[in-house]
Amino acid sequence: MNYLLSKYNKSISQTSLDGKVGKIYDVLPRLDCGSCGYESCLDMAKAIADGKENSNACVVAGDELAPKIERILGGDV
Repeated sequence: MNYLLSKYNKSISQTSLDGKVGKIYDVLPRLDCGSCGYESCLDMAKAIADGKENSNACVVAGDELAPKIERILGGDV
């Protein structure tokens, strides 16, 4: 299972993700644990970038990552 997750994450990181989605995804832990209600960290990054989710939505590290994500959303990064 870990092999599949690492292969999945590697393929995503090698894919060019443009704009805020890519920057937010780079900040997230990429565990794809589903604790936030999304199937993957990429899905959650898209939801945050689209304004459908809060910047602290990551259950694993939300409060720690929120300021970084807020800077991305504000265009400071």
